[in-house]
Amino acid sequence: MRVVGVSAFHACRVFRRRTGYTLHRYLTEQRLCAALTRLGADGESGDLREIAAGLGFSSHSQFTAHFRAAFAITPSEFRRRATAPVVPELAGRLRPATRLS
Repeated sequence: MRVVGVSAFHACRVFRRRTGYTLHRYLTEQRLCAALTRLGADGESGDLREIAAGLGFSSHSQFTAHFRAAFAITPSEFRRRATAPVVPELAGRLRPATRLS
């Protein structure tokens, strides 16, 4: 946070005040949105553990738990059912603050 001249604590506090999100929650939801693309119909066919690690999750089980909590489906089930229209539909289930960029 030296670039902006504030402490990490202050930056997180301001982020939450402005967005209603913790910075950690925002980053997790960004990674979950990326997972939808990677697992979608035209996405990666690699091992789910590799995809989870590539997205910054510490384990396959952590990835699966977050994915299921956000989308009410496991990554494996999503991969089997994925079609192009399903990705934006599921991404829309996340709160609007996830689309800040």
